[in-house]
Amino acid sequence: MSYIICLEGESKTATIKVTVKPAGLNCTAELWLSRYSDSPPTRGIIPPNYGNTIPPVNFISEGVEQTINLVVPIPSSGQLLYSFINIMIENKLIAGYKDNINQVAIVETYVDSVVWS
Repeated sequence: MSYIICLEGESKTATIKVTVKPAGLNCTAELWLSRYSDSPPTRGIIPPNYGNTIPPVNFISEGVEQTINLVVPIPSSGQLLYSFINIMIENKLIAGYKDNINQVAIVETYVDSVVWS
């Protein structure tokens, strides 16, 4: 597992490559960040403190691989988060994916004191 190092308040872009066939379908890509390694139980219903969803991106399927960019605002610091991607057509979930390679690490650091000698 590798870590995507982030700071609270910054934005990162998650680039996904997706193929939806046939061409011409109205699709939506949605990325979830969650503290839990299992996907949220139902798309669109997030229990309190479960995770957060990034604004979805609408696209028209091309029938071949296409690149979708999702801008991710980084939430509060001091967390390790898992990412999930949902692909929907007309609000119907057609594919779900969990990123098992990367984990989002939102770094928080404190320096208590400095002692000079």
